[in-house]
Amino acid sequence: MGTSQVMQMTVALAQRQGLKVYALEALLDVDEWPDLVRLAQLLRADSSLAPVTFAHLATMKELV
Repeated sequence: MGTSQVMQMTVALAQRQGLKVYALEALLDVDEWPDLVRLAQLLRADSSLAPVTFAHLATMKELV
């Protein structure tokens, strides 16, 4: 989300559109390739942290 202001604005917009918003615990900020590699390593150790993300990352040959 970048900053707390961006998150607040995003949540407010979603709520105005009738959407429910839930905040999850943050794992890592993924901005660059090394961040994604680190996330993939973390999820290989415990895929229950983000099972859908883990399943998608498992399809990326560059991360295998």
